Amino acid sequence: MASPLGVTSGRWQRFFRLLASTAPYALHLVPVAWLFGPSLAGERALFFRDISSAFVPDYAFLHSALELGTWPLYNPLVDGGSACLFAYPLDLLLVAAFGPLGPLRFGVPLHLVLGMCGVTALASRRGCGPQGAWLAGAVYGLSGVVLSLVNLLPLLHAAAWSPWILVALLDLVAAPGGRQRARLALLAALGLSTLGADILLQTLIVAAVLVPGADRLKHRTILPLVQAGALALLLSAPVIGGGMALLRGSARAAGFSAREALGYSLRGPAVLDVLLPRFFGDVHALTDAGYFGQPFFTQGYPYLLSLYLGPLVLVLAILGARDLRAPALALLSLLLAMGAQGPFEPLLAGTLVRFPVKFLWMGTLVVALLAGAGLERAPARRRSARAALALLGIATLGLAAASALAPGRIVGILAGLLGTAERAAPVVAHQWPAAFLFAGALALASALALRWREGTLLVGALAACDLLGGNAYVNTFTSPRFYELRPEIGAAIAEARRLGPFRWFSYGVGDSDAVRLHPALRGDAWLFALDRQSLFPRTQAIDGLEGIFDADRTGWAPRGASLGGSERLPGAFRSIHPRLQEENVRFVMSFDELPGDLVAVRAEVTLPETLGPLRLYELLDPRPRAFFLPQGEGVPSVPAAASICYEREGPHAVRLRVASPPGWVVVRDPWRPELRAEAFGRPLNLVPRGRHFAVETPGGDQDIVVRFRPQWPLPTLALSGIGVLLAMTLGRDHFLLK
Repeated sequence: MASPLGVTSGRWQRFFRLLASTAPYALHLVPVAWLFGPSLAGERALFFRDISSAFVPDYAFLHSALELGTWPLYNPLVDGGSACLFAYPLDLLLVAAFGPLGPLRFGVPLHLVLGMCGVTALASRRGCGPQGAWLAGAVYGLSGVVLSLVNLLPLLHAAAWSPWILVALLDLVAAPGGRQRARLALLAALGLSTLGADILLQTLIVAAVLVPGADRLKHRTILPLVQAGALALLLSAPVIGGGMALLRGSARAAGFSAREALGYSLRGPAVLDVLLPRFFGDVHALTDAGYFGQPFFTQGYPYLLSLYLGPLVLVLAILGARDLRAPALALLSLLLAMGAQGPFEPLLAGTLVRFPVKFLWMGTLVVALLAGAGLERAPARRRSARAALALLGIATLGLAAASALAPGRIVGILAGLLGTAERAAPVVAHQWPAAFLFAGALALASALALRWREGTLLVGALAACDLLGGNAYVNTFTSPRFYELRPEIGAAIAEARRLGPFRWFSYGVGDSDAVRLHPALRGDAWLFALDRQSLFPRTQAIDGLEGIFDADRTGWAPRGASLGGSERLPGAFRSIHPRLQEENVRFVMSFDELPGDLVAVRAEVTLPETLGPLRLYELLDPRPRAFFLPQGEGVPSVPAAASICYEREGPHAVRLRVASPPGWVVVRDPWRPELRAEAFGRPLNLVPRGRHFAVETPGGDQDIVVRFRPQWPLPTLALSGIGVLLAMTLGRDHFLLK
């Protein structure tokens, strides 16, 4: 008869084995909760850059469409109306469950933990023990590059799934069964749905160089890999179809110029940000006094806010290199990121990929894996590891002391090395001492910890603390009320929108010559808050307003729906006034005064952050959204009297109530080949008229409905459904887990 004591002992053993296997993953919750706790609690909200100017407006539109029971494929609120694609399942679920801020409040920390756990699993598959696997995940998620992706959400989403794709690929190479094929296909399809193509491209490079290895990729695994890839494409059919529709008529369809493609190339001095924390200062500084990296980045600020990995992680990564493949991949990442300054300029100049600095993601992943392996090898190479850490620690502490005691001398050295140090003095004097002291002290503490074989866990914890200290500032928060309009602005907008369906145009703080900020302001939350209050494109979509003529920062805007940099300045208002009229713009928000013969002031609002008012202007001669042209040869150009009521019914349909003789109703909405018009169930002739479209009416009282009906959704959804059935067949009842 078995002893009860033996049964209890066996249960405890299983419990401790389970605890040991899950601890490296569960520990990732701690730093993420520390970084994003205020957001998770709903006390604070992320706001920086693309978050407030693109993603929250898009999520607000998506939320309103989902409330109507519609999966939106067309967004009438931005770029004068454009096709859109919300294909990522987690975004759809989070917006449906928690509203427009759901993907920020819960999605960002969720994806960081997901990515960290994925790298931990990948390191474990590559032979790391629990400590090394945990550190690999921690380095990845707390690195400057990955934390910088938070304000570039599709790239963050892709960076969360890419390690799991690599894990599934390793599993398939090791055991090419049906379950493994289904899992790889599903994860690859999830990655594709994020639209983070830049990260997925790098994932393929990592897979080709590191994952299978020429010695392990045998004939028996080639066919399963091809099958998994084909299944992934089948599952991703809606994403591919929607992406092609989105591409049609955009700047991306023609490809970027070399200047656009190579923007944000990594320049030499910026590499120092990998080694030294806050080398250029804090990019969130409201004035230039807290940051001096402007000369080294396109448009004066970095695409990735931090590159910091730190001396401790880099030493561990060097210890973790077994052969030349991983270091070569890290070097390739750096050379690709250099773009216009590197050897791959001819290759990158002619691609659809923009901003070469994104290639640093690949190097960050490789360094994270190497650091995990290096932590476990540190005891065997204790002497060299301690010497390297002590040397780097002493050097960093020396820099901290020099910047505190002789900042002027350091600034002079910077001027000689970098060619500019105009703004460096405040950063050197006030930010370097504490940041360098912290990093140097941790490096020295790690050297001391390696005196004991059991000190490796402490070294890993110190490396994670170093990354937290160097990168915690990257993502900043503000009040959740940030996205609400001030009552007086909201009242002025509500009164104006009663006049009918007109579009809005706005000049933000960055466009204004006249706006002066209150001298007591600190941090950049005020700048983005002022852009929000001025309806700076695309933020008007949060309020359900239709806008046009943003600067096309993504390359997805339809042709003719955006303005160049100089055209967006208030001084050029007179020259763009005819285009505003033609595109049905009636209201303009601006801090600058606009020509009184073209516009009239409807409201002025004094904001506490500025020393001048924000004005709501109305064009003196606005054009209607739709007008009638009498029947003639083709589509004539002289409007005639008729009664036309324009009503939008959801994102995909417009209803035109027309009382007129036979002729054409011209609608100042963009022409797309997916548009269909009908009245009382009968199709009507619909033709392009410049950027807009015209519908032929037989005369009399007509109730015309124009719908956006792309052809791709039904067949691609059917193909995706077939893919799901195939995946379930391959994996049987447990196709997600072994």
